[in-house]
Amino acid sequence: MVLSGALCFRLKDARLKVLYLHDNQLQARGLQAGKVIKGEEISVVPNRSLDAKLSPVILGVQGGSQCLSCGTGQEPTLKLEVGPVGAASSRGFTKSKMLIPRLPGLLSLQGSVNYGSASLCLGASSYPSPTCRALCLQPVNIMELYHSAEESKRFTFYRRDTGLTSSFELAAYPGWFFCTVPEVDQPFRVTQLLKDTSWDGPITDFYFQQCD
Repeated sequence: MVLSGALCFRLKDARLKVLYLHDNQLQARGLQAGKVIKGEEISVVPNRSLDAKLSPVILGVQGGSQCLSCGTGQEPTLKLEVGPVGAASSRGFTKSKMLIPRLPGLLSLQGSVNYGSASLCLGASSYPSPTCRALCLQPVNIMELYHSAEESKRFTFYRRDTGLTSSFELAAYPGWFFCTVPEVDQPFRVTQLLKDTSWDGPITDFYFQQCD
């Protein structure tokens, strides 16, 4: 089945912090008393150029006008690649309950904004872990990637189910996963999956649910 628009999902980490976009920065916010926080709507499409058995997905925000990218360097740099204004909107979402190939991982974002060219870096605050790396946002439309014949690995994440939660591995960087940190209102990041599962370590498990 060919999608006419991206599916709509929301992400929470294993400690129930929701993903949201704040001042052009993806962050994870904790629960607040008396407030219902749904979190950012995440545009999702499968990557049809890669093996469906690996559940490859492409993730975007703001109606799919900005897509997560891990860059092309020796180590991943998570980015949101930004398409033309108006190229995608919430109308691009489809409410279909169809199951899609399972999805992939997260990073942290910081730096400067440059709408005219390549990237919008989303803010990497210091974190006491040499394995927790920063992420960024850059120019591209999610449906263009969906219809493209290219592999687009830098935009692709492999979703790994672990019971009720999922982890997201970067297709271009095996062994690197989306993560949050225990503190609230901190940027999304990517990390190498370690055996360290201590309470204060990076969080790589996420609840991945379709929008209401």
